[in-house]
Amino acid sequence: MEKYQEMFNTGPGAYSAYAFDSAMAYMRAVKTAGTTDFDAVREALLKTEFVGASKLLKYEENGDSGSNYTVYIIKDGKFQPYWNSLTNKKFM
Repeated sequence: MEKYQEMFNTGPGAYSAYAFDSAMAYMRAVKTAGTTDFDAVREALLKTEFVGASKLLKYEENGDSGSNYTVYIIKDGKFQPYWNSLTNKKFM
């Protein structure tokens, strides 16, 4: 974060982690495929799984990256976790 701040004179935006993860997933897939051929990279992406800056990335056959998010509610003036999509766990 400090290097980012120094380079750009601002903090990373709200979606920076997602952009970083997308770039990393693509680079890993190209390395695995050994080519930039679309079909080969797609096949490599489907086998890619890693913990990125924003979430666990694991691609499904339709190209979704397995959204991993937590739903929060405001209770007593504070954000509290309510449900997690990855674990299907309710907190309340």
